[in-house]
Amino acid sequence: MKMAGYTGMERIAAAMMWQYADVVPAVPALGNYCARNAGFTIRDFLTKVEKHAKSIIQAYEMFQPDSIAVGGDAFVDAEALGAEVEFPEDATSHLRSFVLEDKAHLGKLIMPQPERHARLCWYLEACERVRSGLDDTGVAVGTGATGPWTLATNLRGTERLIYDTVDDPDFVHELLRFTTEWVKVWVPAIQQTGVGVGLGEAAASCGVISPQIYRAFVKPYHQVLVTYFRQRNLPLMLHMCGYINPIMEDVIDTGIASLSIDSPSSLRKLVELSQRRVVIIGNVPTALFAEGTKEQMEAAVKECIDIAAEGSGYILCSGCEIPLNSRKENIDYFMEAAREHGRYL
Repeated sequence: MKMAGYTGMERIAAAMMWQYADVVPAVPALGNYCARNAGFTIRDFLTKVEKHAKSIIQAYEMFQPDSIAVGGDAFVDAEALGAEVEFPEDATSHLRSFVLEDKAHLGKLIMPQPERHARLCWYLEACERVRSGLDDTGVAVGTGATGPWTLATNLRGTERLIYDTVDDPDFVHELLRFTTEWVKVWVPAIQQTGVGVGLGEAAASCGVISPQIYRAFVKPYHQVLVTYFRQRNLPLMLHMCGYINPIMEDVIDTGIASLSIDSPSSLRKLVELSQRRVVIIGNVPTALFAEGTKEQMEAAVKECIDIAAEGSGYILCSGCEIPLNSRKENIDYFMEAAREHGRYL
């Protein structure tokens, strides 16, 4: 449902500054669904830059969201650091091995140079192609970088790293110092392509680690990054999958500019806790994009808007990346409901 007047970028900017455009910004996190929508395999989407960019541009033209993200597999950083990544023909990529199965290998890791590593260059070219292909549309183009804890799990293995927090906490901190330094290198490299950058911490939710682990081993490095990028005029967005109610206050306390939450987390609680300290993004259940009815999608969208949109500072979004088997009509229902119930003017 295309709307005249404000551009998507202007709607996103207004929400980020606690100001008003015409409607609440609406963003379905399309991710790998773009490949399915364009008729490409997931492997081609994640390895052939021209198909990647074409898929995303086509998805924007079809659904007209206010922001759209460059995809790329979740393991691009780990791959650049030596991990083997498998790309099934029509399923999400996954790790074949962990670089740090032996902790002693941490000292051998070398910080990649984004402009010289083939996989990182692929990702940067994808960002450039999507941005340039959508330059005259007014849509906000973004992407995500892996957060320091999640990257650490991709290098060491989640279960091993959790045990390490008890058995060898010094190693965990050493690893997180390394991954935090990498984020400081990688995020500016992406930013130079002209797209916005947020951090994804899929492995830092309370469905994976305890609140105690978050506070002792993750939060300090989030705070380091917030301070580092704030000094460089780059407010950080953080996305956390799953359930984060027990650490919500801690995450807000890091000083991040915006927080994207999944549907298992309480949008109402985040609104109550944030007190305009953080712009809120989310949290329409992703399952509705595959299985929901028009009425269920409309009700979910309306509920999120009713809870969080008053006073601006809210971006309506799916709680996480939508499923590969999402239905086109359900994405249309999401956008239609967003435009109908999200009107400010």
